Amino acid sequence: MPSRQAGVIGRIAGVARRTGTRQGSPGASLQVRVDRLEQMAEALQDQLYRQARLQDERFAALHHSLQPDEMARALNADARRRGI
Repeated sequence: MPSRQAGVIGRIAGVARRTGTRQGSPGASLQVRVDRLEQMAEALQDQLYRQARLQDERFAALHHSLQPDEMARALNADARRRGI
């Protein structure tokens, strides 16, 4: 059973061969595709990082609001608003 990496490399090589016969320069065309894939991977990493930071901030805010002192303050404020 071939490894996943070998399968990916084989597909890339096949694309390079097909592209080379149509466009004349397999190396240049493959490099353009690899560059585009790298840009896409970097954009995905950036998005994942931003999403992780946002979730961390939300979790920290939730954690803060569930602390006993903070919860007591919120309950007291709610009771005052309701006139209890």
